[in-house]
Amino acid sequence: MAFGQSASARSMLLSSLAVLILVAGCDAGGISIYWGQNGNEGTLAETCATGNYDFVNIAFLPTFGNGQTPMINLAGHCDPYSNGCTKVSPDIKSCQAKGIKVMLSIGGGAGSYYLTSAADARQVATYLWNNFLGGKSSSRPLGDAVLDGIDFDIEGGTNQHWDDLARYLSAYSNRGKKVYLTAAPQCPFPDAWVGGALKTGLFDYVWVQFYNNPPCQYSSGALSNLEDAWKQWTSDIPAAKIFLGLPAAADAAGSGFIPAGDLTSKVLPAIKGSAKYGAACCDAGAIAIYLGQNGNETTLAETCTTGNNDFVNIEGIDFGIKGGNKQLDDLERSLSAYTNRVEKYSTTSISNLKDAWKQWNPDIPPPRSFLVYLLHAKSRNGMKCFIPLLIPVQKFFHPGGATFCQPGGVMLCSKCMEYILFAIMGEPTLAVGSNAGGIAIYWGQNGNEGTLAETCATGNYDFVNLAFLATFGNGQTPMINLAGHCDPYSNGCTGLSSDIKSCQANGVKVILSIGGGAGSYSLTSTDDAIQVATYLWNSFLSGQSSSRPLGDAVLDGIDFDIEGGTNLHWDDLARHLSSYSNQGKKVYLTAAPQCPFPDAWIGGALETGLFDYVWVQFYNNPPCQYTSGSIGGLEAAWKQWTSDIPATKIFLGLPAAPDAAGSGFIPAADLTSNVLPAIKDSDKYGGVMLWSKYYDDQSGYSSAIKSDV
Repeated sequence: MAFGQSASARSMLLSSLAVLILVAGCDAGGISIYWGQNGNEGTLAETCATGNYDFVNIAFLPTFGNGQTPMINLAGHCDPYSNGCTKVSPDIKSCQAKGIKVMLSIGGGAGSYYLTSAADARQVATYLWNNFLGGKSSSRPLGDAVLDGIDFDIEGGTNQHWDDLARYLSAYSNRGKKVYLTAAPQCPFPDAWVGGALKTGLFDYVWVQFYNNPPCQYSSGALSNLEDAWKQWTSDIPAAKIFLGLPAAADAAGSGFIPAGDLTSKVLPAIKGSAKYGAACCDAGAIAIYLGQNGNETTLAETCTTGNNDFVNIEGIDFGIKGGNKQLDDLERSLSAYTNRVEKYSTTSISNLKDAWKQWNPDIPPPRSFLVYLLHAKSRNGMKCFIPLLIPVQKFFHPGGATFCQPGGVMLCSKCMEYILFAIMGEPTLAVGSNAGGIAIYWGQNGNEGTLAETCATGNYDFVNLAFLATFGNGQTPMINLAGHCDPYSNGCTGLSSDIKSCQANGVKVILSIGGGAGSYSLTSTDDAIQVATYLWNSFLSGQSSSRPLGDAVLDGIDFDIEGGTNLHWDDLARHLSSYSNQGKKVYLTAAPQCPFPDAWIGGALETGLFDYVWVQFYNNPPCQYTSGSIGGLEAAWKQWTSDIPATKIFLGLPAAPDAAGSGFIPAADLTSNVLPAIKDSDKYGGVMLWSKYYDDQSGYSSAIKSDV
């Protein structure tokens, strides 16, 4: 793209998730437009009011990086030097209220921008976060409006460190509102400037510029060059959606304009067969039906198995004293009967879901919490898709004193799909309560603690950390150590695969813990971190390897129990592991730092904001642990951890028995009556972590505290 030109890009690709957001037919697509480089193109609000666009890229921030003072350039629209562009803020909010995503495009065809190092990329990411996204700054160029993301229109400078910038920006998604990343590469593959960054898999939308490049554009009725390039982009780039970038008029580019008749009759039919294109989760159109308001209608399972309905809205389920718990059980059984997998979540105090509620139902106070079911199903044409069910739960009080929750209906939520996904990302159900928590346990370091399957079958645990992968990094051959449970040297641990799957079927997340108190591990460089991340992905997560130590089971994530080596490059490892979440199943990241703040080993890594759960070890450290009825040290440390670490949830890490640690054991009665009441008010409270399953068996600690956690 260049200054002074109006450019647009048509969406040629929407995944099944986006289909549910747009509620469109199978050939649905959206239009993305660039705005800001011509003062005669109308205001931003007028642009959005046309109803033509799903995305608007504000063009451009053309000056940044290498120590330069960043500067936005919106041509004739406003003067940034006099803060004149802050007037765009109401327009941005107006666009977003219409469901349009507004992005800031950085770079452009003419500008002064490049990144000199990973540190430079971090500084630019920090500036973008504070000045255009969800951060804070006293001088925000576009006012207080919070943009939806950053578009990489990089056409100059160097091709270095754009991947670092993408990782740093993506990490901010863990702080609340998702930060969308988009890019506008040239159609020759791979792109000379951001080709490396696109390989990270962190980009949500990629609008490829199929113009000004004759070898890969449409020309005089000849479609083959464009079609070949399209196939390569859609097959080789791990983005959620690929858009066909085109000039909106013949004068908008030097070459590559496609007359509307040719586009609709020749080009679109040729590329819409792509597996990444369009509404892949429906047939020729979606059929929705309401169920639940007539006792003579069929059951939910019967309704779903008719093959006639794509979506079912379920009405009139009550919880608690009205017998709704039984109805909920029936609902879950019915859902399981016709879907491949049902994921249940409790999303309490999710701000963006509540904000969305206020838009949909301005006259009704938002519920205290939501239950969400994410259904993994197949449509009638056999395509995989995801269907969300959203249950808003509101507490009411009867005069007689009874308390119950009434959802006011279960909604198959299409327009709120994105909010649901962001709300549940990294947040499995712990319990349905405003201050409910879960229990995480470490298993693997004592052969007398029972099998993994038996551990999960107790029903006491929400997370099980397999301890430990104790040898890795610095060129060493990685080796798992599960004490008396199995012999990894003879591939004897592959038998755990069925146990892992059994745990996951029970809703328990199974995490591989790396490090531990005794091991040989360290990372010597960023490249070393990448190698370790690749090994973990291929050997324990969703990658492929001929020698997977735990068999073919796919673990849910990686736990950082780093207590030795050095404190270097754990942030790099976290970033590279996190980027794999864009290749399918989310990779959960957890950590077990010591309670003195900041942690000496992974304090820097925790600042990335990439960790979902942090179970802080409040033991073996007298200054910050519970001691003989004194809660002051623990409480002060808890407040610092929950306020200063950008993790989704913080857990109270404890020994499960007096013999499990040198100090810091809290009797169950003290925990439930003194400690938990003092810390559970925190929005980041996640529950309790215990070391370890063997000691829990001896003391029965988890059973004693479970109802209070």
